[in-house]
Amino acid sequence: MRTRPSLTALVAFAFAGGAALLAPAAGAQAPTTTTTAPGPPTTVDQARLDAIADAIGAAGWFGDPVAGADTVAWSDVAAELGRQDAPIAFAVLDAEPPGDSTAYAEVVLDELPTHGASRYDTVIVLSPADVGVVSDDWGDSAIDGALDASLDELRADPVRGVTTLADDLADRPRMSEGGVDPGADDGFGSFGDGFDDEDEAADEPGFPTGWLVLGGLGITAVALYSRYASANGLTGDGDDGDSSWSSSSSSSSYRRRRSLARRSTRSSSRRSTSRRSSSRSSSRPRRSSSRGRGGRRL
Repeated sequence: MRTRPSLTALVAFAFAGGAALLAPAAGAQAPTTTTTAPGPPTTVDQARLDAIADAIGAAGWFGDPVAGADTVAWSDVAAELGRQDAPIAFAVLDAEPPGDSTAYAEVVLDELPTHGASRYDTVIVLSPADVGVVSDDWGDSAIDGALDASLDELRADPVRGVTTLADDLADRPRMSEGGVDPGADDGFGSFGDGFDDEDEAADEPGFPTGWLVLGGLGITAVALYSRYASANGLTGDGDDGDSSWSSSSSSSSYRRRRSLARRSTRSSSRRSTSRRSSSRSSSRPRRSSSRGRGGRRL
């Protein structure tokens, strides 16, 4: 008498194996960090902003009476930075601006095209309390590196510090066309497969990957059993009990496969919709979305 393998045991074994495979991956997730770009100041003095943008359009820099008192030295720095392949403008303020210097640098950069200073794609704002850099040429990693390299000089001698900051930044790779930061993760992962797992997870919130894997293992177990049963004459050729059991098992397997197929179809549809929405959003021109930003307290 043949011993009929238990369908329930096969499915349970497949699900247990899948859970064992998924458990280490779930426990080994690397911690993630989130960088939030500074927002614009809550209030902006438009007259002052116009004055700063006008000065940059005329001379490449703006200085308040106290902080920018050494006009000769600052003018020399501005002339040097204006001759670079990627010109850099700067503003030297007597007090920390609304928000912080990084947020204010963003507002200044947005204002420049309407004041005849569209050639500048990078702005440095320096105050007694902090320094901020916003750029359409360099990404976050380049700006952070240049700030770290020049921070001591910015504190000791602002004129020399701004020069060092700009020179260090100029030596770093600029963002490629499209706003890709050369110092950021290229999205190819450790295996170079061209897919970024974190981006996929962000684009597909709540996607039941684990359940889909387990379901696939269950279906595989049912298919293997069906083949085994067919090869050994366990289906449809026994007594009434065998036939009934086989029919019930086939019906249950059929319903289970239909349910999993519908779930997979719905998940694929949601993923496709999410990707189309993401594609439409990324195709919209948003100049500020590709900017590099960075700041430090002094």
